[in-house]
Amino acid sequence: MNRMTGTGEHQQHAKFSRRDFLRAGTLGLLSASLARRIEARATDAPCQSVILLWMQGGLSHLDTFDPKPDAPAEIRGQFGVIPTNVPGIQLSEHMRGLAKVADKTVFIRSMHHPEGVHEHGMSYMLSGLKPCPTTPAPSIGSIVSKELGSRNGVPPYVTVPGTSFTAALGCLGPGYLDPRYQPLVLTSDAGGERFHAHDLHEPRTRAALDLTKEPFKRRDAYGRTSLGRKCLLARRLVETGVRFVTVDEDGWDHHYRAFDALERRLPALDQAVSALIRDLDQRGLLKTTMVLFMTEFGRTPRINREAGRDHWSNVFSVFAAGGGLRGGQVIGSSDKFGEFPASNPLAPEDLIRTVYCQLGIDADKRYAQTSLGRPMNILDGGRVIRELV
Repeated sequence: MNRMTGTGEHQQHAKFSRRDFLRAGTLGLLSASLARRIEARATDAPCQSVILLWMQGGLSHLDTFDPKPDAPAEIRGQFGVIPTNVPGIQLSEHMRGLAKVADKTVFIRSMHHPEGVHEHGMSYMLSGLKPCPTTPAPSIGSIVSKELGSRNGVPPYVTVPGTSFTAALGCLGPGYLDPRYQPLVLTSDAGGERFHAHDLHEPRTRAALDLTKEPFKRRDAYGRTSLGRKCLLARRLVETGVRFVTVDEDGWDHHYRAFDALERRLPALDQAVSALIRDLDQRGLLKTTMVLFMTEFGRTPRINREAGRDHWSNVFSVFAAGGGLRGGQVIGSSDKFGEFPASNPLAPEDLIRTVYCQLGIDADKRYAQTSLGRPMNILDGGRVIRELV
């Protein structure tokens, strides 16, 4: 009986081994097939990479992309306006570089949401999901990492953090997704010309982190500032095949002496971002690379007693270029004082759904199982902004 039992067990083990082998082979074929379908879907999408320029703190819309030259002084502020290369579109006088690439850029002046606290505004804008204290939302980059995966063997999602608390809050992370969809986080050396990442061995990405390989003239074009170097790095990363790069630039929370701070910093921002758009365009990359410029909210139209502006999420501005979007236009508008949307009000989920659409990601997809142990939607609602695409 023991022999029979032993034989039966042996036969049963052999049976399960064959079944497991066949199952593993089938799963392997299915995984390979799925990977090919995902890659084919991504390759057919109009947008192949995204560079998110994240301005943490709440950049003033009235002093940058939605000036109000006819408003009273206590609202319009201290800066003048300049024309762009698109008739009818005006920007702040400190946006001279962006004024020259306005034909490649689409400015959204009617973004709004109800979250006037930094943490909530960041979470909403970086995920397209309304903040929920019990459900950490995955960032756009983590969704892209999960849905599209690696290309050319390089990391799918990379972030270049500032000194802000954005990353610490988890707003750039995977939220309820598996931790493997965390971004690869880069740090720079003392001179800011070479970047590093823990346990990064992939040679193409490692090579892209050394900005000294770029000609002096090009580095000067971006500006020898923190943001200039990070924007140049972002271009080098998408060239290697990185799908999503977040450049985190903090310090835009100007409650006090706002115009002094903006006068110092806006020229460097303008130089870096306009150089990035031009460089991508000259290399033939802008067509398939989206530059997405966002902040968590705007600033109060009325200047406060400390010559600053406070938090204001009722209306603010973002902009984008490339990635199959139609540039040379303004979408939506704010009212005459920049207080509320006057036309085409847009929410974060509308913008993020449009980004996913351009990347070939189904924003209505529902994950059957997450780290929270329950199904979750990629997005809840929103619409594709048809004027953009």
